[in-house]
Amino acid sequence: MIRKSMAIFLLLIPFLSNSQVFISDNVTGNIYREAADKSVEGSPFFIDDWSKGVIYMKDGSKADKFLLKLDALRNELIFLHDGQILSVVNPVKEFVLMPSDTKQLLFRCGFPAFERYDENSFYQVLQDGPTSLLKMNRKSIKESTAFNQGLKKEYILNETYYIVKPGRAPIRIKKDKSSLLEALGDGDGKLPAWMSKNGNRCRSEDDMAAVVKIFNEGGYK
Repeated sequence: MIRKSMAIFLLLIPFLSNSQVFISDNVTGNIYREAADKSVEGSPFFIDDWSKGVIYMKDGSKADKFLLKLDALRNELIFLHDGQILSVVNPVKEFVLMPSDTKQLLFRCGFPAFERYDENSFYQVLQDGPTSLLKMNRKSIKESTAFNQGLKKEYILNETYYIVKPGRAPIRIKKDKSSLLEALGDGDGKLPAWMSKNGNRCRSEDDMAAVVKIFNEGGYK
């Protein structure tokens, strides 16, 4: 009888390991599967350390009691509960990472499918509004071989910027003035004059966000 019970238990292990773990504070989690290849240098996470944060669900609820991380290799939101790392199962609308008391980073999904990303992909929102400036933070594994050395594998962060207008697919842009202006479609040509007057050359994310903000407000006309 004992052997029979043990056999049944062993058969159930794969199902139990994939089952959902129900947590309070409006979050349901699955066991997070860490990368199997431990030879890769670096980290698959957008920020290595756990951050305070808030998760906003599509049903209107929110969760703010857990530490969060973004797996930038899989574009997957994870949280820490009683020392266990779990992947968020609930349909998420957006979440905020707070790596410090003065810094908040907003991530959102629900944008039209584009290239390799779908409506469930999380973008960092650099500037919100009718027209939004987004950034995709995605890590990949780079392989290289140096002279007299073996294969080296490391995580690298790839940053891609997008402009999204209502009802339209994202437009990929470069971090420069001409690319941003082309994506915004400034018909009357007054936006470049505003940028020149304010010394904005789109050399930083803050510069780009300021241009999109004034574009939404129409304050450059």
